[in-house]
Amino acid sequence: MIRAGLLDEVADVLRYEKSVDEYGADHGEWKVVAEGVPCQVSHRRSGFGEIHGEVGYTYLTAFTFRYTDAVKEYDRLEWDGRLYQVEGIDRSLRRYGELPVTCSLVDLNEQ
Repeated sequence: MIRAGLLDEVADVLRYEKSVDEYGADHGEWKVVAEGVPCQVSHRRSGFGEIHGEVGYTYLTAFTFRYTDAVKEYDRLEWDGRLYQVEGIDRSLRRYGELPVTCSLVDLNEQ
């Protein structure tokens, strides 16, 4: 179990909710599904990688939560005023009560 003193940050979990209007067009927006979830943040690595099909500089950040089902692979996290796309979730540490989530910084122009 991750110690409570290590959970010194809070992040919001956002999920894309899609709706269809009367003409059949898809509309959607990112909505907060979990607000103020305690976590530990560490910056993993940065370097060149693929962003939206183009090669660019990526920033990977690791968020460690107490084990929860609130975070899914298709979600985004909002922390420190920035959006992060979930890249992977390591569920192998659930027996220890931890949920490491690796995220990449979303393009600021996309917000």
